[in-house]
Amino acid sequence: WYGRLDEAIRRAAFERQVKVRFLYSRWSHTSAKYYSYLHSLQDLSSQLPCVYSTSNKCIRYGSIDVRLIQVPDMQYGNIPFSRVYHNKYFVTESALYLGTSNWTPDYWKYTAGIGMVVRSDDTSQKSYLVSQFAQIFERDWNSNYTIPLSYFDNNGKWTNGTKSTL
Repeated sequence: WYGRLDEAIRRAAFERQVKVRFLYSRWSHTSAKYYSYLHSLQDLSSQLPCVYSTSNKCIRYGSIDVRLIQVPDMQYGNIPFSRVYHNKYFVTESALYLGTSNWTPDYWKYTAGIGMVVRSDDTSQKSYLVSQFAQIFERDWNSNYTIPLSYFDNNGKWTNGTKSTL
């Protein structure tokens, strides 16, 4: 959990009605404590304000959806710190942030990572690189390696008899 990042995500969904999709890597070094944080983010979607349609139906603008992505183990044995989705970026409709630091407070405060923001000089155009990363995210979001957060409890244990086939 990183307060500034958490606040920015929540503000985007609540104040600017942004649809936030968060893809988090699940692997052997994923701490159980992160699951409750991810659930707290996703649970906000049901608390977003309603705009009522003419048929009196609640329509929510903005959302926070979380999925986990798990790269399957290799059949050739264990290679430490491999088989992990280790990407660190976010992409919006007009910009891309790409960095080297994990999104936890200790990395942001105590390591000398590097990051960059990419956007088009022409605000009426989307950068080619931004478009490419948006496509990469969509591919990964919809891949066979993603798992809905609802399949896990707050401690990272499989729920309702679900079990990874990865």
